[in-house]
Amino acid sequence: MVDHRWLVIYEGKGANSNDSYANIQAQLKGYGSALANGRWCYAIAAKGRTCKNFKFVRYDMFELKPMRIHNNGVQILDGHNIQDLNPFDIENDANAVADIMVYITNNQPQ
Repeated sequence: MVDHRWLVIYEGKGANSNDSYANIQAQLKGYGSALANGRWCYAIAAKGRTCKNFKFVRYDMFELKPMRIHNNGVQILDGHNIQDLNPFDIENDANAVADIMVYITNNQPQ
């Protein structure tokens, strides 16, 4: 069992990989299953130069909670269909990706 206070899990694939974001997110859920009940961490799914960011909460009804930029801040969605969110392009959406990384750094589990 992983019991770190602060943890970011990452799974990345090449741009030409046959893996879909759904497959990558399933892998992240598998990694997150090592967390204790009620514990949480951040998760990053990447494919090529795109990425999706999540808060993972072990045993929550919606374990992967997508993160997006909304009204100039980071919003964590609960129960949203995670397949509907477009991934960030790390070049074209560099400011949004940076904002999420700052949020992750400043909002660590206690």
